Amino acid sequence: SEMPKYVMIARASAERMALVLTARPVTTPGPERPGPGGELAVDGVRHGTLRGATFTVAAGEFVAIAAYQPRAAADLAAVLAVNVAPHAYEGAVRVGGREIADLSIESVREHLLVNPYDGEIFA
Repeated sequence: SEMPKYVMIARASAERMALVLTARPVTTPGPERPGPGGELAVDGVRHGTLRGATFTVAAGEFVAIAAYQPRAAADLAAVLAVNVAPHAYEGAVRVGGREIADLSIESVREHLLVNPYDGEIFA
C-alpha cells in the first residue's frame, strides 16, 4: 500500500511548517503607526551591495525600481519588506515620518507593498 509513504511525506511537511510557524521574527515590530500622509522616505540606506539609496515616494504613488545590480535591488526590497533588522543596515527608512522599525508590521503593510520581481527584460 502507498499509504505509509503519504503519511511520511505529510509528517515531513508538517514538521517544516512547524519550523516556519515557530521561527523567531527577524525584527521586533514597534507599536507606532505612520504619521499623516504616509510618504515613504529612504535616506542613505546601505545594505549588502546597496550603497546610499536616497529617494521619496508620495503616498498613493506606485513605483518600480530597476537597479543596475540585481543584488542591490534585492537588498533594497529586503529592507523595505522589513526582512532586515534595523541594526543590519545604515541610513533611515521612514513611512509617514516615522522610522519603519518603530511601526507595527500591519501599519507598514497598509502603506507599503514590496513585490520583488526577478525577470529578464531585454530589447
